[in-house]
Amino acid sequence: MPSHAPSRLRAVGQRIPCVGAIVYDEAGRLLLIRRGQPPHAGSWSLPGGRIEAGETPRQAVVREAAEETGLI
Repeated sequence: MPSHAPSRLRAVGQRIPCVGAIVYDEAGRLLLIRRGQPPHAGSWSLPGGRIEAGETPRQAVVREAAEETGLI
């Protein structure tokens, strides 16, 4: 990897554990968020993101949903 590459980049093919929250209301409407940061700024997706060191997937999905929606 070039020395100028950010340290958070990983080797091609290396897995990065992530989570996504499926949140819907009583009417069956699915909650989506609009991404604000590149590379997917403006696109719609489920709330979610990377699992941080020491976190369980459950903890990560609750944290990500709270961070990205403010609902929890």
